[in-house]
Amino acid sequence: VFPSSNTPRHSSAPIAARDEEEEPSLVMASYKQHTFEQVSFMKQTNDGRWLERIIALTVDTLYIGKKTKDGFVKTIDHIPLDEITALQRAMDETKPVASPEDHKDSVMASINPRKQNQSRNSRTLSRDSIEAQSPFRTDSGSIANICRIVTREDGFNSGKVYVFQAPSDDVCKRWIKAAEETVHAAIEKSRALSRFQEFQLVMRNIYNHMVFQGVVFCCIMINFVLHVARAQFNPNEGSHSDKAFETADLCLTVFFTVELIINLFGHWWIPFMNDGWSLFDLLVVCVSWISVAFQNSGLSVLRIVRAFRAIRLIGRLKELRRIVAALAASVLPVLNALVICAIINSIFAIAAVTFFSERSDKKFGTFARASYTMFLMATGFEHPFKGDMELYDEQNNSWDLKSAFFFGMFIVVSVWTLLQVMVAVLLDNFIAASQADRNAEQELRMKDYKLQPGALDPLMEDIVRRFHTRPDLKAKINQLFERFDIDQGGSLSFEEMRDGLKKLHPGGKDLTFTRDDYETLKHELDHREQAEDEITQEEFFEIMWKQLRYSPQACLPFALSLTS
Repeated sequence: VFPSSNTPRHSSAPIAARDEEEEPSLVMASYKQHTFEQVSFMKQTNDGRWLERIIALTVDTLYIGKKTKDGFVKTIDHIPLDEITALQRAMDETKPVASPEDHKDSVMASINPRKQNQSRNSRTLSRDSIEAQSPFRTDSGSIANICRIVTREDGFNSGKVYVFQAPSDDVCKRWIKAAEETVHAAIEKSRALSRFQEFQLVMRNIYNHMVFQGVVFCCIMINFVLHVARAQFNPNEGSHSDKAFETADLCLTVFFTVELIINLFGHWWIPFMNDGWSLFDLLVVCVSWISVAFQNSGLSVLRIVRAFRAIRLIGRLKELRRIVAALAASVLPVLNALVICAIINSIFAIAAVTFFSERSDKKFGTFARASYTMFLMATGFEHPFKGDMELYDEQNNSWDLKSAFFFGMFIVVSVWTLLQVMVAVLLDNFIAASQADRNAEQELRMKDYKLQPGALDPLMEDIVRRFHTRPDLKAKINQLFERFDIDQGGSLSFEEMRDGLKKLHPGGKDLTFTRDDYETLKHELDHREQAEDEITQEEFFEIMWKQLRYSPQACLPFALSLTS
């Protein structure tokens, strides 16, 4: 039976306990005192079926229930209102109920639910599929009164998208209006921002706004052009041109200081300190003011640091930022290759001191001189066969084969091989880092357009990462069944699956499993005749196999694993 609004929202155990233990009439009376709207809707399941459900909107929770044979309403799922990120009406665009600042981790874009056709190869609900199965239609035969509820990914419902249909257009409009007002109130209550936090949010929005960032970009470019012009004309100190450059630079310093204050206040404290570009801005602004304060002293040389403001362009341009990040990721592997080159160069330097110190003390008299000579040879600025180190002795009419072999080996090993290896290591790590950055960016874009998450999708992702072969997969699914089957009865009830999934935390997520999800999984079994039976071990394996095929997050790696 529906619990009262004082029931903890983030635990389904008290809801299940109320089904048998409490007096239905007393619970319903307590529940109705806190209810704004209670409507009978049709709810669409993941497999495309429509089931009648009672939707109850309270001050902080939206409850979903179904009628029992005794005429009471039994709670099967609930949604905390402060975790609803968007409401949709029919096939319109998403109507967000909170700004991105209210729910930073929310998906505010339109989300398409799943479609399950006869072959069950796709799980994205199209308009045609909804119309084909919808119980309510207009006079023209088209679909009407569809509304969707989008939940937060990291919330209690794990990003589920709920699809409902009202019996009439008036009921749909009234319910959506009441839901929007109630959700807004719940979000405001959960936020509980102080005036300082609200002002901080305003500053953050100003700083992140496209217009403000465009102005900052233009000022950085102007600052760079002014420093280039000043270096080109090199005006005399104290001249009219010098004062004009100083005045323009002071104005830009004031602007960058204001920008820094807005950034510091809007992202105080941890976000600011974790951003390397913000710390770089802080350093440049501080050094700029030090050079202004001590303009007539020796510290005025610090004003050259102002030219480094142009480096901030890297933080504003995505492609430049990607290149710098890739180069930074390549530094350590290149240093490892450089260590190998240094060791080989040192070995040849030690041998050169032994073989050629008597012939040329200036080049090979000590280890330091020999190392420097070998370095110049590797860079192409020096070759040893001149002066005292002539390769051909004209007096004796002979060739110095020992020297030719030694230095030839050095050129082949150090110049032709190791230096090329360094370049190859740089390119390999640069390309890998750049590709990793693109993949991360693509994953972020995919979050803006996503499929409706299924009840077992986090579990499917976890299974895909752990199995190696088909027999291994079957063994893991059987182990999972045995872990869920607490009473060792050879079948799984809804309570056993729900409790087992909550204990697993697949992928580090709290998985919400409702009775509708359980019935949907049973409905996917084509041969099943009695819908009330528990799920056997063979049926559990069949369900898990189909879920692995249908899961949008697990489908591709699952297919690749089987083919490989």
